[in-house]
Amino acid sequence: MADRLAADHGPGEGETTRISVCYAALQAGDDRSSAVSDILTAAFAPDEVASVGDPAQATGPVLFPLEAPAADLARHLQEGAAPAAALADWVRRTQANLTLLRGHRRRLVLVALDALCAADPTCLEALSRRLKLELRADVPTSAPVLAAPLYLLLARELLASDPDAQALAEELRAMMTGGSGMAPTGLDAVTLIWSRDRQRQDALAEATQAGARLQTDLSRLNRDRKVAEDELDRLRERSAEEVEQVSLLRDTLAQTVQLIEDMETRLTSREAELDELRQAAAGQSDLLVGLEQQLKAAKKARAEQAHAAEQRHAALAQQGKQLEADLRAQLDALTEERDLLALSLQEALEQAAAQERDNTDLRGRVGDEKLLKAVNRAQDRRFQTALVERRLREEVLGCIILDTGEQLRTQQAETRQVRSDLDLRNEALAATEIRLADREKALKRAETRLADLDKALKAAATRHKAQTKTAEELTRTLAERTRGLAEASARIEDLSAELDRIYTSNSWKVTDPLRKARSRIPGSKP
Repeated sequence: MADRLAADHGPGEGETTRISVCYAALQAGDDRSSAVSDILTAAFAPDEVASVGDPAQATGPVLFPLEAPAADLARHLQEGAAPAAALADWVRRTQANLTLLRGHRRRLVLVALDALCAADPTCLEALSRRLKLELRADVPTSAPVLAAPLYLLLARELLASDPDAQALAEELRAMMTGGSGMAPTGLDAVTLIWSRDRQRQDALAEATQAGARLQTDLSRLNRDRKVAEDELDRLRERSAEEVEQVSLLRDTLAQTVQLIEDMETRLTSREAELDELRQAAAGQSDLLVGLEQQLKAAKKARAEQAHAAEQRHAALAQQGKQLEADLRAQLDALTEERDLLALSLQEALEQAAAQERDNTDLRGRVGDEKLLKAVNRAQDRRFQTALVERRLREEVLGCIILDTGEQLRTQQAETRQVRSDLDLRNEALAATEIRLADREKALKRAETRLADLDKALKAAATRHKAQTKTAEELTRTLAERTRGLAEASARIEDLSAELDRIYTSNSWKVTDPLRKARSRIPGSKP
C-alpha cells in the first residue's frame, strides 16, 4: 500500500528520486540499456537510475523496456533468422515476458524500447504521468532505429498469419506505453520501400556511370601504374646505386675518421715531442749560457794566468839574469881573488925561495939554526893559512855555484811546470771551446728541427682542418643521400600502398569496374 501511495503521489520534498528499470527482455550485452539510462536521466533528472533483476525487490514502479512486436520480429528476420524459427522464438520470448508482466501488473510499466531510445515526446509524457515526475523541456530527440521497411512488412504479415501470435502482439500493444506511431504503417512502408527502390535504381545508374568512369580511371590508373612501375624500377635502381654510394661514403667517412684520429694521435705525439724539444732547447740554452759564462771565466782566468806566468817568467828571467850576473861577478871576483892568491902564492914561493936563499945565505953567514927554523915555521904557517883560505874560498865559491845551479834548476823546473799547466789549461780551454761549438751546432740543429716541427705541425693542422671539412661535407652528403633514399623509399611505399589499396579495395564502385577491366586483359585473373 505504501508503494502504491508513493507511486500515486510521487516523491515528497527532500526525498530521493529513483527510477528502477528491469532489462530482463534485453539480451546480455545489448548497448541499448545504457541509452535508456541516459534518456531517463536527461528527461527526468533522477538521483539514480537503478537496474533491477527482480521487480519484487524494487519500491515503486519499475520500467520494463521492450521492443514493439513487429519491430522485434523484423529485427530477427533482418539478422538472418528463418521466418518460422523467428516467429517461434518471438512467441516463446513474448509468452515469458507476458508471464512476468502479469505477475507484477501493478508494479511493471511496459514501455516501447524504440520510442524510449528515440526520446519520443509522447512516450516521455506518458512516463511522466505514470512516474509522477516532472519532464524536462530540453530533452533532445532522435529518429528511431528500426528495421528495414521490407522486413517490417514481412513481420506484420507473419504476425497476421498466426492468430496466436497476433493475439500476443495485441496484448503487448495494449499494455505498452509509447508504442504507437513509431513504426511506419503499411502504405508508409510500401511508399518507403518504393522510394528506397527508386533511390537504389538511381544509385545503380550512378554506379553504372561511375563504373564507366572507373573503367576510364582504371585505364588511366593502369597507364599510371605502368609509369609508376617503371618509375619504381628506376627508383629501385637509383636506390640501389644510392645505397651503394652511401655504403662507399660510409666506408670513406670511416677511413677519413680513422685517418683523422691517426693524424690527431700523431699530432699529439708531435706536440709532446715538440714540448720535450722545447724544454731540451731551453735546458741547452741555459747550459749554453752557463758554458759561455764558464768559457768567459776560463778565458779570463787563462789570460790572468798567462799574464801572471809571463810576469813570473819575466821575473824569473830577470832573477836568472841577475843571479847569472851576480855569479859572474862573484866568479870574476873569485877568479881575481884566485889570481891574487896565485900571485900571493907565487910571491910567497918567491919569498920562500928568496928566504931559502936568504936562509942559505944565513946558514952560510950566520948559521943560526933556531932563527932559520923560526922563520921557516912562520913562513910555513903563512903558507898553510893562505892554502886554508884558498881552500875555504874555493869551497865557498863551489857552494855558491852549487846553490846558484840548484836555484837555476828549480826555477827552470817551475817554469816548465807553469808552461805545462798553461798547456793543459790551453788544451782544456780548447776542448771546452770545441764542446761549446758542438753544443752550439746541436742547439742550431735543435732549433732547425724545432722550426721543421713547427712547420710540420702547421701543415698537419691545415691538413686536419681540410680533412675535417671534407669529413663534414661527406657527412652532409651522406645525410642528403640518406634523406633522398628515405624520400624515395617513402614514395615507393606510397605508390605500393596506393596500388595495393586500389587492387584490394572492397568497394564495389572500385572492384566491379576493376574486375571487368581485368577480365578484358588476356591472361589475367578476374
